[in-house]
Amino acid sequence: MAEPWARYMAQKRERAREAGLCATCCTRTPAAGRKICELCKASARQRTIGRRFVLRKRAELRNVIEEHERAGDLARDHHLHETAAQHYERAFETANVLDAQNGSRVQILCTADRSRIAEKLATMLFFGGDPERAKSWLERALEGYSSPASADKAVTILINMQLQMWLDCKTQTTLFLLTDAIARAQRAGNSLLYNLLHAIMAYYLHTLGRYSESDVFFTNITSLENIEEPVAETSGNTYRLLLLCQYYNQSAVRASAYGETERTFAHFERGVQAAQRSMYSFNVTTLWDDYGLAAAALGKIEIAKACHERALFVARQNHIVWRTSYLCLRYADVLARIGHYETAHEYLNETFAYNVQIPRVATLLAAVGIPLALHMKDEAALKRCAWKPAIEHAFQSGEEILIGRVASAFARWYASHGDHQRARALLRRACANVKHIDQCWELALEIARSGGSREIACARELLEQRIALPAPEVTRAYLRLFNALIAKRNGKIDESYGESREAVRGFSMLQWHGYADTARELLPAGIDREIPAHGASQTTRDKGPLSDISPALTPREQQVAQLVLRGFTNRAIATELSITEHTVEGHMTSIFNRLGLRSRWQLVDSLGS
Repeated sequence: MAEPWARYMAQKRERAREAGLCATCCTRTPAAGRKICELCKASARQRTIGRRFVLRKRAELRNVIEEHERAGDLARDHHLHETAAQHYERAFETANVLDAQNGSRVQILCTADRSRIAEKLATMLFFGGDPERAKSWLERALEGYSSPASADKAVTILINMQLQMWLDCKTQTTLFLLTDAIARAQRAGNSLLYNLLHAIMAYYLHTLGRYSESDVFFTNITSLENIEEPVAETSGNTYRLLLLCQYYNQSAVRASAYGETERTFAHFERGVQAAQRSMYSFNVTTLWDDYGLAAAALGKIEIAKACHERALFVARQNHIVWRTSYLCLRYADVLARIGHYETAHEYLNETFAYNVQIPRVATLLAAVGIPLALHMKDEAALKRCAWKPAIEHAFQSGEEILIGRVASAFARWYASHGDHQRARALLRRACANVKHIDQCWELALEIARSGGSREIACARELLEQRIALPAPEVTRAYLRLFNALIAKRNGKIDESYGESREAVRGFSMLQWHGYADTARELLPAGIDREIPAHGASQTTRDKGPLSDISPALTPREQQVAQLVLRGFTNRAIATELSITEHTVEGHMTSIFNRLGLRSRWQLVDSLGS
């Protein structure tokens, strides 16, 4: 159609010129010596002015967008994630502005630019207090990476999207997303991404208790232990470091499940080193967090405490809001295990202050917060922790540890209100979904208190299976307490006393003084005099991380050092202690000089060691 019309218009103009009419409108007569009439000439001039205005407007808006993106990058580099997100969002708003003159949309950004800024915005939102806001921006970014040339970017977006699904406790659904990502990486021929996705898939399958399937994906990964790591800062090196993080993390988690202590710690150390080189703070917190969980399972509670402290420190330093809230709960959990309930309660309250409302935090809040709130008799905290949808989120995730811990916490809450029927039903449902007892031993204890005979037999079998593996000390102590609770429930008092005393000894040797006290409560007064009492060693166990170096510091410097350990910035310390930031800097300099240190990291290492 276009060619006949163009031929027709050309013929029409030719006839108009022959007739002495305007070559544009073909109706009016132009002035002498002119081919175009004055009206058409004025219209052409107006169109030229309009095009120039549009081009000028486009250039101005483009400059504004670039300024916002640069400001966002600067804020991101200083860990000001909310500010960075605002700048990136304003860049999008500017790109979508309407031309006031002609009412048409001015397309300032190409598809690639939009995807790049959307990806940056999603990352900043992920670090904030409401990471779910990042979902829609990740979807926008993915739309711009549909071509084969941008397959690597698309896979990276899918990796970020699976983290969003993990936050929503949709771990089982995440497997479908990862399957798609693996297929894309394979088509793109990117072996690093392909191996990285296999490592992530192996990690999730292990978390879901599907060990044999996890082994298949893990064995498909090329061994990295003897490969020289590149130094150049390239995208390939970034993928390689992420792969190293995931590879060593999964190796350590697997070793921990089989009680291999030395291999577990060796792999975690290498994973942490790779994470720190990757400069991706979220990976660092993940490595330290998993390291702490594994150390606790292997009976190394002091190492677990130090790992959770460091994970929390990194999250605070990098202002990852939801992660800080989550890791406060992790730290509160380990503090409660060693009997520091008051301090654990403070960290629980700090979690409330962040007011992060996502399923991943809500489920951990229930698992950790309900038992702690019951112990502290804090009804207000209990109401905030016992969010009943957390139960369904835990079962929806399919994660054994999460199911076991959330179910046991709610069962304990139900039993405290006399609702034993609901507690038993929940424990029965949990028992059907948990095939490994590591890190969810509390489920066995609640089954001993409120479960039925079938659940008791199942819990005992899981405990005995773990005891058959190396490093069984934690599980053996739990089995003693489990047997003591069963014996008491069946009226076998002497047997209950004997098992309780062994449980007290076992937990005391592990320094799990909170659980030693739980076992001690089953004993009559005076029967456990030969066992070190909680109060007898309370002073020793309440010694904070500053106890060894406090003589070298003034009281105010001790306060500042303690806040540094908790991840406070200089400005936050100044606010907390009602002093100026300049004064804080002076205290920090004095602390470094007194202790022979050069940085905050060295101070944290000193306090955490």
